[in-house]
Amino acid sequence: VRIEGRIVYEGSAGERLVVLGEFKGSLDWDGIVQVPQGGHIEVEEQLRCTQLVVGGMVTGSTPDSTISTGELFLGPNATLEVGLIEVPSGRLEQARGATINGTLKMLDPIDVQAGLEVSLVVDFPEATERNGEPT
Repeated sequence: VRIEGRIVYEGSAGERLVVLGEFKGSLDWDGIVQVPQGGHIEVEEQLRCTQLVVGGMVTGSTPDSTISTGELFLGPNATLEVGLIEVPSGRLEQARGATINGTLKMLDPIDVQAGLEVSLVVDFPEATERNGEPT
């Protein structure tokens, strides 16, 4: 399936959009966008979402194509090729084998320019010892 156009969703941050085929256009989604292996998004202008999970491909159709997201997760086969990627500092997780081609701009977690609401939850597990050394 190949869909072209513009998708806008203003709603719950927990709502998911899963792209199993191909989407070409602009995407403004107030939730989670998933692109599993085999899926492809071709960004014409902008892809904006709360969380972007990529196992497939996200490419830009122009050098000005932009991704703005509150969290970015890249699986081992993920390919990201766009002009600009904006993500808050500490909110990028990249598996070995994933590729990023473009300008990566790490923002303050509370950056008004990004236009995203980001909640940061920090969980510190209890310290343990391994071979007599704390970990």
